[in-house]
Amino acid sequence: MRTGLTRAAVLLLACVMVLLTAACGQPAVETGPLPQSTPVPTQPDSSPVPTVRVPSGTKPPELIVAVPGPSDAGSIADGDVPALPADEVTELTYTVGEEVITSPALRHYTLHGYAITYDTGLFVCQVFNEGINYWNSEGNYLSVSVVFGMPPEDMIAGLRLQENIAMEPEPVTIGEGLSALTLYLNTPEGLHRQFWVVEHSGDILLVEQSYDTVSETAELYRASQLAMLDTLSLFYLFY
Repeated sequence: MRTGLTRAAVLLLACVMVLLTAACGQPAVETGPLPQSTPVPTQPDSSPVPTVRVPSGTKPPELIVAVPGPSDAGSIADGDVPALPADEVTELTYTVGEEVITSPALRHYTLHGYAITYDTGLFVCQVFNEGINYWNSEGNYLSVSVVFGMPPEDMIAGLRLQENIAMEPEPVTIGEGLSALTLYLNTPEGLHRQFWVVEHSGDILLVEQSYDTVSETAELYRASQLAMLDTLSLFYLFY
């Protein structure tokens, strides 16, 4: 019994020694507190955003706003009718024989784009759709009308046929530098009739003169009508 206990004690002691030897061969392990991990924020970072600075000398782009300029005088936009100049009070001077006559007159502007100064002491202005007639009760007149879309040669041919005019048309300059073709005749009734055909923008300005050649006032009306013709000018065409 004593021997058995001794052997058991020896074996137990050997096991303890083996365990102590194994334990002594391992490095020591720190048993301090574990490091804390950095928490992930659940809210956006509230730190201020750095200011972006523009380098000195740099300008922001300019805003360019297109401002419409003034419309051209006499132009027609959106169906608007340009206002005509008002009639201007003036005078008309002409010579009859050796006498110089100065008569009251009006500078008259029309929607057909021409202007003329007429003698208000001798003539009354009558306005029609296609033109104007300056006339008096004795049958003397100077008229200006518009003929649309007709070539000058056709206008001349029609006048020669209608009025039985044998002469060939003569090129002349009337008014304020307007080129024209003219025809004239003296009727059996004693009337002098003359026509001037002015081409403009594909249409025709037709001027007609008529006065009684056997009247005592024939030279007066002739001179006043030719003075009126000298004032004819074009400024724009509305039609």
